[in-house]
Amino acid sequence: MKYHSQEEGGYYDPNDSDLLRHDVVMCAAAGKTREEGGLASQPTISRLEGNVRKADLLRMARVLLSLFC
Repeated sequence: MKYHSQEEGGYYDPNDSDLLRHDVVMCAAAGKTREEGGLASQPTISRLEGNVRKADLLRMARVLLSLFC
């Protein structure tokens, strides 16, 4: 959620995650508060971006479908 919102805001580089980690609007879009520790850091976003397998995507899709269907 955060990474896609970050891209929609014009921040395409995962390194921007550290700048946006405690941004009020980004936290609100993700349903978090700054007091909860903010959003994912740049290293976390980079790990997620680089380590997603096809099986992981299918598992995430099933969870999302179960939430909305």
